[in-house]
Amino acid sequence: MITNSAMSPSPNSPKMSRSVEAAASISCLPETIQRIQEGRINDIDPFSVARVTATQSAKNASLLIPYVDHVPVQTVDVRFEFGEAVVRVLLTVSSQNEGGLEVVALTATSIAASTLYDLIRATDPTVEIHTIGLTGVRKNKVENAKDWVRLRKGAVVLFADVVRNRGGSATATIIKDRLERFGFEVASNLLVVEGAGSLETALKRLCDDVGVDLVVTSGGTGTNPGDVTPEVTTRILHKVLPNLSQLMRTKGQRRFSIHSRGVAGVRGKTVIVNLPGTPGGISDSLSALLPWLFKSLPHRERQ
Repeated sequence: MITNSAMSPSPNSPKMSRSVEAAASISCLPETIQRIQEGRINDIDPFSVARVTATQSAKNASLLIPYVDHVPVQTVDVRFEFGEAVVRVLLTVSSQNEGGLEVVALTATSIAASTLYDLIRATDPTVEIHTIGLTGVRKNKVENAKDWVRLRKGAVVLFADVVRNRGGSATATIIKDRLERFGFEVASNLLVVEGAGSLETALKRLCDDVGVDLVVTSGGTGTNPGDVTPEVTTRILHKVLPNLSQLMRTKGQRRFSIHSRGVAGVRGKTVIVNLPGTPGGISDSLSALLPWLFKSLPHRERQ
């Protein structure tokens, strides 16, 4: 048995991350549940807003609650379940830090529940927040860095309708933050395209000339006449990775990405993934892909 606490772990030894789960319940009228699921709450998707506020509060819990140390959060996963007259917020946060994660989870869950309450109460004065509490704590083995391919650069391409209708900067921030947590460098590689021609040009340039490891597109994957992202992407791919796109659709089949026709594949040494255009669909899809997406990244020679 090794008892020397000053001994440094081997760089190849597996690291452990800690996950904390929390939940909150919000009651409202049954017809309110139906309106929420149909997207008829003041033309706002309350769950996308709640997901963003929960993520931001998890990352900044030390600024919101006195005497709480900053916890470098790795992932924040926010899900929602529906009953006849109740919405449940289910949140999981993870970090390699041992302490403070419970407060982060409770803070983020409370903020998500408060956000939903604020957005719903205008149309349903009966809305109430009930139980908020921890539901589980676990430790997870983090795979050795050598098990993943070496990560370098990622790029984000937004279809123009995302910028016009949903706010391109917010969408890009969600994607960029999630990728950077897993080691990608996503700097100024943000492009806005409109139409098949400009999209094809942008994808080829990022893959063939810039040589990024990963290109993530957002938008243009639906059923509108101008939604051509899957067709253009398929046309330029060298190999299609159908399981990746199926994984994303399975994750979002009851929520935001069910209608997405996005595809995934490889061009040269670059993986291209089509995400939906909504914040909820993006979050669902990235939760399904990360970190397992790295197993699909083509290996490059180390420099």
